[in-house]
Amino acid sequence: MVLRLEGAVVQRRSGERVFTVGPVDLSLAAGESLAVVGPSGCGKSTLLRVLSGLSVPTQGRVWFHDTDVGRLGDGARARLRRREFAFVFQDGMLLDALTVAENITVQARIDRRRLAPEVVSDCLARVGLAGYEQTAVDELSGGEQQRVAVARALAMAAPVVFADEPTGALDPVARDDVVRALHQVPQAGGSLVLVTHDPQVAARADRVLLLRAGRVAAQAGRLDPARVAELIGAPA
Repeated sequence: MVLRLEGAVVQRRSGERVFTVGPVDLSLAAGESLAVVGPSGCGKSTLLRVLSGLSVPTQGRVWFHDTDVGRLGDGARARLRRREFAFVFQDGMLLDALTVAENITVQARIDRRRLAPEVVSDCLARVGLAGYEQTAVDELSGGEQQRVAVARALAMAAPVVFADEPTGALDPVARDDVVRALHQVPQAGGSLVLVTHDPQVAARADRVLLLRAGRVAAQAGRLDPARVAELIGAPA
C-alpha cells in the first residue's frame, strides 16, 4: 500500500463549533484511483488534507509507505509533499506572471530539481496542449488552465496526485478532458485521490468513499454515475 489511514481523526474549529472527521481506515495502492464524495461540508477536503500531510490527525496514523506522516515535523512534511505528492486544485493555482512551461517547472525549481524541456512538452502533449509551452496563462480558458495543472502533476512524476474538486468550474467537455488527463496517473502506476461532487467524475474511479457529517458512510468499488448520484443525493 502507498497510503494508509489507521483510525485517523481530525478536528477543526469554526467559531464555537468543533467539526470532527473520522475515524477513517483507508488504504490506497499503486495504480489505484479513489474518489471521495459526499454533500458540501461533510469533510471531503479535510480528509484530503490529512492524507496529503497538509494537516496532522488529532488521533490515529497516516502512513506513506513506511513513513508515519503525522509524526514528521513541519519541514519534513513539506519536503515529503514536494517530492512525493502533486496537487490539482479547483482553480488550477497557476501563476499568471509565468508562461505555461514556467508554471509546470516552478515546483521542481523550488525543490532544486530540473525538468528537461522535452519532459514539459511531453506532458503538455499528453493533456492535449502540445505547443503551448510559451503561452501566457491568462490567454487560456478555464479548462485549458486545469489541463496545465494536470500536466504539472504529471511532470513531477509524483507517486500520489491529490485533486480537490478539479472540475467544479468546468463545462462537461472540459470536465471530461481533465478527468481523462488525471487518469493517466493510475494508468502509469501512480495513485490518484480525487475529491468531487460530480457523479460522472466519481464513476471513473476504481473506488468510491462516501462521507456524511465527517464519517465514512460507505465504501465501494467502481460504481455507475446513477449509483453515485443516489449515494450523495446529486443529479447524475
